[in-house]
Amino acid sequence: MSSPKNHAERILSVSLLPDEHASLAEIVRKCGYQVVCANSIFEGKSLFAEKRIGVVFCATKLTDGTWRDLASHIMAEPEPPLFIVTSSQPSDHLWAEVLNLGGFDVLTKPFRELEVRRLLTSAGMRASHRDPVLQAQAAGTAA
Repeated sequence: MSSPKNHAERILSVSLLPDEHASLAEIVRKCGYQVVCANSIFEGKSLFAEKRIGVVFCATKLTDGTWRDLASHIMAEPEPPLFIVTSSQPSDHLWAEVLNLGGFDVLTKPFRELEVRRLLTSAGMRASHRDPVLQAQAAGTAA
């Protein structure tokens, strides 16, 4: 009998481009993650409030704001998910800003499967240090 998916296995993808959602969903599905898609900061905030999200992928700019608008909302949570900014032109300045505001990393678009998998592995390892249930599962002691 399989256990239900936990919040660490649900990803929020915030982007204007349906192809980006589809590409990310295709990659992460192979890793056992489920993707919830939003096309705006407003929709991302709403979905975040409704769903249990473990990782957020957010484009740098959307019609109603930037990644900073969503990050400031999400990072205010007591136990925020890992926040990854996606950009077709990442820079050292963007990477430093993301980290300084509590984000996890910057991912280059278009998405490459190996890079996304590396991020999710790192994210999973970081999350397991914060979540006692995930720590137990990683140690093989959970039922």
